[in-house]
Amino acid sequence: MSLDALKKEARSLTTSVVRLEELARVADAGIQLAVANNPNSSSATLIYLSGHGKFNILKAVARNRNTPGSSLEKLSAHKHHTVREAVAGNPNLAPPLIEHLAEDPRSEVVYAVLVRHIARVPLAVQERLARCDDVRVRTHVFLYGLISQATRDALLREGLVELNHATMEKASPSVLDHFSASSLDGLRVFIAASPKTTPQTLTRLSSDALWEVRAEVAGNPNTPVHSLGQLSVDPAMEVRRRVVANPALSASLLDVLSCDRYGEIRYRVAMHPSTTCHTLQRLTNDPDNSIRMLARQNLLEKVRENV
Repeated sequence: MSLDALKKEARSLTTSVVRLEELARVADAGIQLAVANNPNSSSATLIYLSGHGKFNILKAVARNRNTPGSSLEKLSAHKHHTVREAVAGNPNLAPPLIEHLAEDPRSEVVYAVLVRHIARVPLAVQERLARCDDVRVRTHVFLYGLISQATRDALLREGLVELNHATMEKASPSVLDHFSASSLDGLRVFIAASPKTTPQTLTRLSSDALWEVRAEVAGNPNTPVHSLGQLSVDPAMEVRRRVVANPALSASLLDVLSCDRYGEIRYRVAMHPSTTCHTLQRLTNDPDNSIRMLARQNLLEKVRENV
């Protein structure tokens, strides 16, 4: 049988365990690599390859889920970091080996451990890795680790992780307040929309120069009534439209918005469940026929409910 045919057999998922063990002993690196990558290879076959294989074969053995713990432990001490990195990604690592590799001097190895096993990395180790020189490691621990909120907030304040939607989702209200004066428009927009942003921060952002920020404040349920009042007369129509959709909107502000020059906003007032009969009565005389009809319909329903 040709070498190409043997390689194909070694890659096949239908090749038997016994045949894979035989192929592992063929003196060809390509065939041995295929056997090492085959998920059907037995522990015995992988042990053999871990002692006789070449560099790429060792990495394939290290990744194979059938490789026994004793071989993984041996490979975790390999001089080349890419072999240790392959071990770190094995789904069947024992806890002691996870902790050992999480302390590896090469950040590539540490990152591989975190990607596959972060939930099993001891908390004390995660807290240390949150200050790792490698930004990939710091960011992964920040996003997916079990580190404290105080550590996350410190990393954000110190600029040790990138400020983006994913990282800011993990921020505390005090950190959101800290960055609410940022020159980054997208960051202020995010903070204005966040359900964790405090009423005090939203009040400050309600005067932001960017209408997109004010619009997110207008739609945030945490925005205080007095700030919604300010935004109900905002020069940007989109801001006022978001005010109408705010679940905390008061009847008095709906009355103010019922006089808005844009028909879409008056229409939304007419359909709002908190709009009073007094406001609906005025909207029955609106210049827009669709608004007049909707106001009359909702006014009649409110009258019937009160009978």
